[in-house]
Amino acid sequence: MKKLANLLTLAFGASLATAAMAGGPADKATGSVEIGLESPGVYLVFNAHEAKDDRPAKGEVYTLMSTAESAGAYSQWRVNCVTVEAPAAGFVAELALTTDPNMQVGQKIWIKVTDLATPGSQGDLVAVQAVDEELAASLCAAPATLLGSPELELPVLSGNLVVHAK
Repeated sequence: MKKLANLLTLAFGASLATAAMAGGPADKATGSVEIGLESPGVYLVFNAHEAKDDRPAKGEVYTLMSTAESAGAYSQWRVNCVTVEAPAAGFVAELALTTDPNMQVGQKIWIKVTDLATPGSQGDLVAVQAVDEELAASLCAAPATLLGSPELELPVLSGNLVVHAK
């Protein structure tokens, strides 16, 4: 499982290099964390960049499930919209690829990350909620709502997340 998490981190690094070439910095949230109530949890690697100037919001989320019903399932999500207001960032992402038979490409999730412990993860939180098309559109249309409270808030068990805001 650890090797697969490292591969996810490498994929994430490649996407960051692509983002860095796109121009000046935008506020963003990045991380490679294990979340859950107990280990092993869900591995989450993400980068979510706020829209800036004429550039739209962008980013990716990778998940690796370690729960009994979805052990080893991998998913890749594309970020649709992002709001960053340190110490938190909220974003909506759409499922682009998955090996999980319980999920469908096109599904959307709302993620809120809270960075309360840089460096490290003590106190960091990740909240996640599946959302339908209507709620996703509503959240993206009113970016401040992305900093609300998704249904399921989980502690970061390992790894680190950072909310980068000017």
